[in-house]
Amino acid sequence: FGDKSVALKIGVTNELKRRCAELNAGIPPAATGRWALRVNSQPFPNKKSAEEVEAQFKQLSSGRLESLGGEFFWGNLEDAESLCWSLPGMSRF
Repeated sequence: FGDKSVALKIGVTNELKRRCAELNAGIPPAATGRWALRVNSQPFPNKKSAEEVEAQFKQLSSGRLESLGGEFFWGNLEDAESLCWSLPGMSRF
């Protein structure tokens, strides 16, 4: 994937900072890597519509990103962002 490869976690939450802290709590203190809020977030009218867009991301990521299982992916950050912004309900503006 080149030097822009990243590990990604996609998902639905109502509190981004809290969820990021929860994910990082499972990483050993001596590890150098931590999850960071990097890519995109978007409010949705309800949980169901957010989960539908998440499912579309997972389905359309095949061939663009490598699935690491569940909500975790590996690949080019620009490809992931492009896919994310192409989904219904996502807005860049």
